Amino acid sequence: MRYLQEKEILNGLIILKQTKYDLLYPFGLLLLSVFFRALLVFFKNYINYSFGEKIKLIIRRKVIEKIEDVGPIYLKTKSTGIWSSILLEQIEELQDYYSKYLPQKYIMILIPILILIPVYFFNYIAGIILTIALPLLPLFMVLIGKTMAPISQKNFKALQRLSSIFFDRIKNLKT
Repeated sequence: MRYLQEKEILNGLIILKQTKYDLLYPFGLLLLSVFFRALLVFFKNYINYSFGEKIKLIIRRKVIEKIEDVGPIYLKTKSTGIWSSILLEQIEELQDYYSKYLPQKYIMILIPILILIPVYFFNYIAGIILTIALPLLPLFMVLIGKTMAPISQKNFKALQRLSSIFFDRIKNLKT
């Protein structure tokens, strides 16, 4: 809709040589749609962030309860740096997963379907072609993900070791 309003405003100004007063209505609609889109994006981000924050706090509480259950003998099997990395960094990263990745994943599933509906309405042959091509995108994404997963795990383990070493060194420093 916004694109149509922009085209209408530019067409009126450039081609039809309308005055700015003649274009107040389409320009007002354009401003209104920009405002409502910004408002919707703000509320979406706010809700996603608050849900991610709640999930992060629940997971952190469960990890602390598990640490309390296993006792100090089990805690000695890993360095203090690894435990602090789990409690501080890794759980913190879960918030982004739940507040950004998961909602975007569902949006990315919904948008192609919403695009296909009008395409079928206007040209069913193009709709069939897009329907056949659509499953190829997730297939390629899975292939890329499978090749990148070992590299990501290797980097994650290296980061965990470095974090452990760093925390152990800081722990032994005198203030």
